[in-house]
Amino acid sequence: MNLLIILAGGLLCGFLGAFAGSQGTSKNWRRMGITLILTVSALLIVKSWWCLIILSMFGVFSLGHGVPDDDFPENLYSDSGSRIGFFWTMLFRRYFNRAKAHFFADVAMRGTKGVLFSIILVILPVLKGNWIVYLLAVVAILLSEMIISWRGIGYKLITIKNQVYVLCNSDIINYTILGCAVLSVITL
Repeated sequence: MNLLIILAGGLLCGFLGAFAGSQGTSKNWRRMGITLILTVSALLIVKSWWCLIILSMFGVFSLGHGVPDDDFPENLYSDSGSRIGFFWTMLFRRYFNRAKAHFFADVAMRGTKGVLFSIILVILPVLKGNWIVYLLAVVAILLSEMIISWRGIGYKLITIKNQVYVLCNSDIINYTILGCAVLSVITL
């Protein structure tokens, strides 16, 4: 039963995460949808009000993860990225050329989000005592965020009510791993 909850919930998180990334959809499908699935699951299974801490994942989902364009700041029309992306990019530009700095900033930016998710989720092993499951979940979340989440690895087209949506494979994979990892800590 636990495996079914983990897989079904993980796939639902993967769908919501990718759907929220499709043009014309609200980011709240990811921010609120995934956060509520994981929080409600924790409340029902762990049965502690401390699980409401998981609601703060909304804030991490709301963080921008863009990095500045390679021609920023010289080109006035280029994108400066998010604040965290800007920080990492400018730090790495001190030591590397712009292409390498962009790469390392992508990894560090997503790694920052992975660390923030991990800090929020530490309430689960505190309540349940399943530290090994938590540590394995943290590794999965960090690796997924840092390696998969920002890669362009294709897409899938889906049609809902005659509207076509483009779902990025990297989003599907990343948010499925995130959902499965968190639900593993909740259920195991």
